[in-house]
Amino acid sequence: MRLGGKPRQAKLPPKKQVATSYYRGVEQPSPSPFKSKPTQKGWRTRLVKSEDLLLLVVILVCLVYSLVVSANPKVVLTSSDYHSPSIYRTAAAQAMNGFKDRNKLTFDEPAVASKLQAQFPEISKVSVELPLIGQQPVIRLNIANPEFLFNSNGQQYVLTANGIVVPNSFNPRITKTLVTINDLSGFHAQPGKAVLSAQQVAFISTVASQIQAAKVPIKSFNLPPAAQEVDLYTKDQNYYTKFYLGGNALVETGQYLAARHQLSAQNQNPSQYLDVRVEGKIFYK
Repeated sequence: MRLGGKPRQAKLPPKKQVATSYYRGVEQPSPSPFKSKPTQKGWRTRLVKSEDLLLLVVILVCLVYSLVVSANPKVVLTSSDYHSPSIYRTAAAQAMNGFKDRNKLTFDEPAVASKLQAQFPEISKVSVELPLIGQQPVIRLNIANPEFLFNSNGQQYVLTANGIVVPNSFNPRITKTLVTINDLSGFHAQPGKAVLSAQQVAFISTVASQIQAAKVPIKSFNLPPAAQEVDLYTKDQNYYTKFYLGGNALVETGQYLAARHQLSAQNQNPSQYLDVRVEGKIFYK
């Protein structure tokens, strides 16, 4: 302290100047090896897009492949009595030669069936199965059984179970076992057309099987001009027997066999015919 004067003020150390800059003294942290770095999206994006495009192309190729129909179908038959499977297979391939039959979206099944049935009248039904994934179609052919030989206007046909006449051009071994029906009604038979109903064919088939089971030798059946009548001729008798096609085949056959046995036992065979068309009654002449 100075005597007699003003007290001296102690000098303070100079104040540090506070920096007003925001970035002052801020140290930049060193990059951490554990922090994710920004990815380079360019080549990876292009790769993903390429994979998506490739997948789309593969899907389209598979779709187009699955829609294609092969020209070499698989044919399944219920019977090969008329023709060999190879003949039906060749015809089926030819029936599918149209452009629209080469893919599943425009495949014309009715047209294919119509072509096959026109060529082979013995086919009663055609069904086509198109596979979901594969290309080979499956064509199923229901073949009507051959029931009789049918003679009409000097021509011989095969009569199928559904009453259709088919040209007699198949296995002779089979035709030898068939009973003959002679058409004397004046009707002009045409291949592929019905000459009898399926019920009428079934009636005659039942009569024939029952008579053959009884060891009666059948010569033929005749269709006279009279409607709904069929006449049986046997090899061991001179008379014929009238049957009614609209009746009960088992009943009429039973009446015939009983009357035949009784008349033969009494030696009173008819000179012309035996009539069993009325149930419960038998007439002869």
